Amino acid sequence: MNKISSINMTGPGTFKPYRLTGLSVTVFIAGAIFIIPFLYSSATIDPVLSLRFTAWAILTFLMISMTCRQNQRMRISLDYGIMYRAVFPILTGYLLVSALSLIKAINLTEGIFEWLKIFLSIAFFHAACLIIGNSQKAVLNLTKAMTLVGILLSAVGICQYLDLAFTFIPGHYKIYATMANKNLFSSILFLILPFALYSGLRFSGTWKKVGLAAAALMGVSIAIAGSRAVWAALLVSTAAVCLLKLAYQKKRMTSEKYSFINRLGPIVCAGFIGLGIILGAGAGGQKSSSIVSTDSLAQRIQLWDKSLKMIKENPLLGVGLGQWKIIFPGCATDNKGQNPDERSSPVHFQRPHNDYLWVLSESGFGGLLCYLAFFVTLIFYCIRIIHKSHNPDTIYFSTLMLFGITGYMVISFFSFPKERIVHNIFLMVTAACILTVYQQLFPIRKKIPSHGLTSLNIVMLCMLAVCVVFGYIRICSEMHARKALSAKKAGHWQQVINEIDKADLRFYNMDPVAMPLSGYKGLANFSLGHIEKAREDFHNALQAHPNHIYVLNNLGTCAALLNDYHEAAEYYKKSLAISPGFKQAQNNLRLISDQPAL
Repeated sequence: MNKISSINMTGPGTFKPYRLTGLSVTVFIAGAIFIIPFLYSSATIDPVLSLRFTAWAILTFLMISMTCRQNQRMRISLDYGIMYRAVFPILTGYLLVSALSLIKAINLTEGIFEWLKIFLSIAFFHAACLIIGNSQKAVLNLTKAMTLVGILLSAVGICQYLDLAFTFIPGHYKIYATMANKNLFSSILFLILPFALYSGLRFSGTWKKVGLAAAALMGVSIAIAGSRAVWAALLVSTAAVCLLKLAYQKKRMTSEKYSFINRLGPIVCAGFIGLGIILGAGAGGQKSSSIVSTDSLAQRIQLWDKSLKMIKENPLLGVGLGQWKIIFPGCATDNKGQNPDERSSPVHFQRPHNDYLWVLSESGFGGLLCYLAFFVTLIFYCIRIIHKSHNPDTIYFSTLMLFGITGYMVISFFSFPKERIVHNIFLMVTAACILTVYQQLFPIRKKIPSHGLTSLNIVMLCMLAVCVVFGYIRICSEMHARKALSAKKAGHWQQVINEIDKADLRFYNMDPVAMPLSGYKGLANFSLGHIEKAREDFHNALQAHPNHIYVLNNLGTCAALLNDYHEAAEYYKKSLAISPGFKQAQNNLRLISDQPAL
């Protein structure tokens, strides 16, 4: 089989606007595929989120700047017809609905950060579509890059699992590579898998071997990581491809055109069976296997139940972007699993582990419809490409992209990929590949007016500059917060105060477990005997998170020490309304119940 050099279309409306130079493609692939996924910092509380957000904003700024320069100064006319595709109005609608939901936000800082992530996803998608769609070898080079990154991430994860190397990278569990979490590591490998399969099934020579080796290595890593959401994604995506195969067999399509679909189903099924054998062997050697455990599913059901209660109370606009973790503790329910004294270590839930419920609860039904419409549109594009194209390369690639999108939707039902930067980047890379292939097969020849295009680029670049500034200040503030936490652990209370004062609370006012930074300062002042100052700090913390039981309890204690027993009782009761089994608040309320003032 000959090695292909690009995805070329034949059929109705063939259009190949290959006009961009290799520099744009190099910057795009180097930044999005080889640099950002490997960025992390031990100086921040979350080792990857703020840092990768800022790097992503810088990369997108460069990508759009380069396309503008080549379009104007070098007098290259790029294909902007792709922006008339339905997917862009859908994403714009999602952006606008999400912005509208900020009206309901209690903590506007967290809401703006989440909104900027949505904007950044759309801006990056826009730039990626222009670069891939206007560069002849972009898809080929992107496939090779994704394949190599799959090998690198898998190798890092396996070395961590075997305690051979890379254990210094911050993260949880034993295999996580640079993703900080084994489930996120497993799901990012799934997003890379379609590109590795494409390399292994369509290329010849070295890259065919590299692709097959990457797919095998990622399969082993996914098996070791033990993410059941990714296993479900593999199963559902395989089933979707097999159903597609059966559908075209029913229509008696030519075997040449659909030979790849006939081959892909059995290949992926065989891989899935092999994965099951590996999992079974691994589970057999464990004393207590988490593979068959139902604890995490039971916990998710509880989270989903409370999320549905939240949705019923705020169906139109939701509770506001970034507000789920703030509203969640105060939802009226049995509070099972929320009492911190029922666990050896308290769990502060930050997300519902279901992206669809997350979007619905924060942005309302309009937000969810736009979010789902994005994926449905991509699936429609893939199926139409497969149905209409006469080029085997196009069919191969689109089938595998369909495999990836379907699996991502399954993962989103049990996990939180929309929160993480690299997952958003790889999702948008996949979506941009689908859209540019669709545009080449079914071109839209409309042009955007030059003044409109200039205005759009200026707005996007200005907003990206805001993203860079916002992200940079969050990184600096989070570094100070990390130092404050270290000082708190050592009992250096004045240093805690100094570090929190250095953090800019306008851009970063809560840590990753939803504790307001002012709460740490209040605890430090309380420990130093500055009760009035501590009370003020806890009041500020309550503005950022009105349902935090520790902040409420600490406010009650400050009020009690200042002989304001009525106020103290109110705060203790509010804390117990959120978590009826909270023993600290119970004991404190009992202590002040005999005071004459009450």
